[in-house]
Amino acid sequence: MGFQRDLLRTVTMPIYGKLADLFGAQAGVLTGTVLFLVGRCCAVRRRLGAVDRLPACCRPGAGGMLPITQTILGDLYPLSSAHASPAGSSTVWGVSGLLGPGIGGFLPST
Repeated sequence: MGFQRDLLRTVTMPIYGKLADLFGAQAGVLTGTVLFLVGRCCAVRRRLGAVDRLPACCRPGAGGMLPITQTILGDLYPLSSAHASPAGSSTVWGVSGLLGPGIGGFLPST
């Protein structure tokens, strides 16, 4: 089951790249974010009668958020400091991946 979800995210990455070329990066990242949030909200509200298929929007939405964000970061920095963009972004992802679960383990569950 997890393989199918990751496959769906991986397949949508080039689609979002092409759509970002056609319509702009802002439209692509907003579409990915909206799909991701709709899927997450429906997964949380599933017990309240939400449609069971809408959480499937979450993975294609995630497939659009990460690569287009990298594209936007590359556009923001000039060519002379282009090495700082992926390095800073990767550092934030690495630190949050290590510290996030540890900090979350100390938070009380409701």
